[in-house]
Amino acid sequence: MTGIVTRTTYLELLSEFPGALKHLITLCAASPMVASQLARHPLLLDELLDPNTLYQPTATDAYRDELRQYLLRVPEEDEEQQLEALRQFKQAQQLHIAAADIAGTLPVMKVSDHLTWLAEAILDAVVQQAWGQMVARYGLPTHLHDRQGRGFAVVGYGKLGGWELGYSSDLDLVFLHDCPAEVMTDGEREIDGRQFYLRLAQRIMHLFSTRTSSVFFTKWTPGCALPARRGCWLPPLTRLPTISRTRPGRGSIRRWCAPAWSMATRRCRRALTPFVAIS
Repeated sequence: MTGIVTRTTYLELLSEFPGALKHLITLCAASPMVASQLARHPLLLDELLDPNTLYQPTATDAYRDELRQYLLRVPEEDEEQQLEALRQFKQAQQLHIAAADIAGTLPVMKVSDHLTWLAEAILDAVVQQAWGQMVARYGLPTHLHDRQGRGFAVVGYGKLGGWELGYSSDLDLVFLHDCPAEVMTDGEREIDGRQFYLRLAQRIMHLFSTRTSSVFFTKWTPGCALPARRGCWLPPLTRLPTISRTRPGRGSIRRWCAPAWSMATRRCRRALTPFVAIS
């Protein structure tokens, strides 16, 4: 705990709030992961001050709203601070989940549920940020003019899809889009629609793996996306042989990807409902 005991401010905090010191000792003795997090990020000590909230994680259906409120205090145009706020939110929420887990107030089977909802809330925020940046730069793909949605889906599978996330789990994701080949964007810097979605996926990768590596490390599936240092390959769904081999017709992603959604009911679940296009 060198990062804590060498800082006068933190020692004074623990001296002034002996209850926080008690919680610190209890949690660190029970979990090396919690001890490591507190040592690396001493600002989390503030979360120990109120036992009424320390051992009460956010309701599973409230993570998105909590994060939205948390981000309101950061200028929307300040990317660095937005990502730093995401990191801090994740660390604080994960500490509450771990504390409730250690105290036995959160059943073991519910821990992964909370971690999954937390991961989805952060994914949602990252994708929305990336989408806004891409639209501001290139405009909107024109096939979206007469419809709702974004023509873009993020599908979680593996531990994320099976509600089995642990405290250090990777996120296994697949990106899908339904952009026709002839579509362009409508911005001043016009680009091909499919290139837009490719760059959107790359931007998401950048925000996660470069700027928010301490939020979650995202593992990309071979055949669906290349490693981050090589860029992300985002083909239309019919180019993913493990999901579909048929030429998509007109309609929504849901109808277009019928084989994928059938598979998803067995091994995956659709993540990030707010920005999955189903219209």
